[in-house]
Amino acid sequence: SRDRDGRASMAAESEELTNEPDSSQVDEAITRTALSCQNDEASELVRWSAALAFSTDEQGCEQLLDSSGTQVMMEWERPYMVRCIDTLRISSDCDVLEVGFGCGYSADRVQRSNPRSHTIVECSEPVLSRLREWASDKPSVRVVDGTWQARLPDLGEFDRIFFDDFGAAGMSEREMMEACPRADYCSEYKAARNHFAAFINICLRWHMREGALMSGYLVQPFSLDNRFDASLRMERMPVRPAPSCHYFHDTVALVPCIEKLSGSADGDQDSTAQMHTSKRRRTDH
Repeated sequence: SRDRDGRASMAAESEELTNEPDSSQVDEAITRTALSCQNDEASELVRWSAALAFSTDEQGCEQLLDSSGTQVMMEWERPYMVRCIDTLRISSDCDVLEVGFGCGYSADRVQRSNPRSHTIVECSEPVLSRLREWASDKPSVRVVDGTWQARLPDLGEFDRIFFDDFGAAGMSEREMMEACPRADYCSEYKAARNHFAAFINICLRWHMREGALMSGYLVQPFSLDNRFDASLRMERMPVRPAPSCHYFHDTVALVPCIEKLSGSADGDQDSTAQMHTSKRRRTDH
């Protein structure tokens, strides 16, 4: 999950202007935000996501920014996204859930495996516009408009899950408590140590078939402490963040793979997947 890397504060502290969208993109983002705010039913998270804009960094590579210029996704992540999808070992008999379309790097990789179904949850209208066009010639793709907090309870079970939402601190928690239609989901979310752990626990309980695999964008290492219904495999891969990247300052990224074990009992696990609280250092590799 992209919520624990401090990217928002780092972007705010940065004085570099080369990564901000150009004036036309800013105007478009402001217009989208104004229109979104006119809808009283739109949540805080949905209004924030309506102002996302695609741009290019100082090297001319693609990036996705919010209205303040905070980097949400960058093109240098593509090889990492590919590795995360590859660790899921998707086949043609898999039903795949993807949370967050972003720039489409992970979705492109999923489609190369020709899954039986490919459900993508996305709440940002600018991203949805690109997603709908991308999905127009892909019959296995189902686009779900909204936040995962609001839509996940109705989506059923899957064989493979990839999780990559921004997890905006504060907004994500409020979205769960205000938009999720299931009280038991909210209780599971509140019991977890953090946003990523909450999603894992919810999916293990309600949305992963036996033998299902899950991966996702990960910044810090984590463990499945005291869980007997899942196993965790963690790989490390070299990465080359863009020089203008504000949110990732390492040369190694983590590729997680969580498996729901056969014979595990649904809904009986009280333990939560817990993140280590300390940031990773280069010397830890």
